[in-house]
Amino acid sequence: MSIKTLAARTQYLGGNQLDRINKQKLRSFQAALKNNYQTRYIKTNSHAAWPCLINKNSLKSDYDKEYISVEYAAGLEAGDTFECLDDGSHWMIYLPIITETAYLRSEIIRCRYTLNVDGEKYWVYFQGPTETDLRWFIKNQINVNELNLSGTIYIKNDEKTKKFFKRFTHLKLDGHVWEVQVTDAISVPGILELEIQEYYDNSIAELPEIKLDQETPLNVIKGQTVVKQDSIIGYMIDNAAYDPSIEWEVRDNPRVKIEEILDNGRICKVKIFAGAVKTFRIYYGEQFLEVTIDWQKPIIQGPQEVYPYDTHTYFIKKLPEGEKVEFSIDNNNAQIINTEKDSCQVEIISSKKGKFTLFAKYTDIETSLPVTIKSL
Repeated sequence: MSIKTLAARTQYLGGNQLDRINKQKLRSFQAALKNNYQTRYIKTNSHAAWPCLINKNSLKSDYDKEYISVEYAAGLEAGDTFECLDDGSHWMIYLPIITETAYLRSEIIRCRYTLNVDGEKYWVYFQGPTETDLRWFIKNQINVNELNLSGTIYIKNDEKTKKFFKRFTHLKLDGHVWEVQVTDAISVPGILELEIQEYYDNSIAELPEIKLDQETPLNVIKGQTVVKQDSIIGYMIDNAAYDPSIEWEVRDNPRVKIEEILDNGRICKVKIFAGAVKTFRIYYGEQFLEVTIDWQKPIIQGPQEVYPYDTHTYFIKKLPEGEKVEFSIDNNNAQIINTEKDSCQVEIISSKKGKFTLFAKYTDIETSLPVTIKSL
């Protein structure tokens, strides 16, 4: 064997001893992903479906804390959140194990709540409340209990959250208002830790903000003319046109409805569901405002890299109620062996590498997912 050949083999296996160990560990991990019953697919900010191993924490009986093993190519780091495609649960990368250098191995914590930060949704981990008693005092012969419940929130530490959360910032979590007491961006890299305390709920202050689209001609109905899916928007009637006997109404879109009427009929909350598309009209008597829904095509969830003779499940998330998806494949490399209302099972029948495209269609909406068949 020549020195040149030996150098090429060494470079393939890894340039030095640590690199060779890491490459061998990574290959063993990738082989385990194909056959391990603990393999699960997750959705990250940059990948629709990525395989990983998720293991229980054998040292703690805590169902909200587990361990993940995933390739660095998935792009996850401390503070990032991901979704498990099999059960829809959301998790946060909490404490990566720095001694593992072949792939990412980290403790993960379950995120059961979301916070809206300047229009962007963040999944967060909430721990608490921890108090088990209430403190009472008497004032003017009236018994009053103090607000003493507290908790801890972990959220992704980025420029937006760091700028938004300051001391005494108010936030709404699980239907109640909390006040930030302390922020900590140092203790856990990538994570902003918020110590919060319960605060007074104020339903008057929570009336929907009426935003007027400046590019739209003045209308007696005030509100946005371009809205997003899965949102609640407020609309208000001009005082000159207000009549307590007139009712609000939504027309021309079955996936949009009146959520709540406020201020004696002057304001209404409109719910735009996740599957709403195109436009709708909000009526107040004979007056109406046409609203456009800013929507994105649904995404087919499932692995984009498969192997010969594999069987995988693909599905459409948040399918509108009453709809049924029609799935199809563009060639003979794979076939659909079973379908449900929002999912299908695909069997790879090709014995060699190749490609196919999976199509999904319901009503007048169609989307697709390209899939690569890798060689055994």
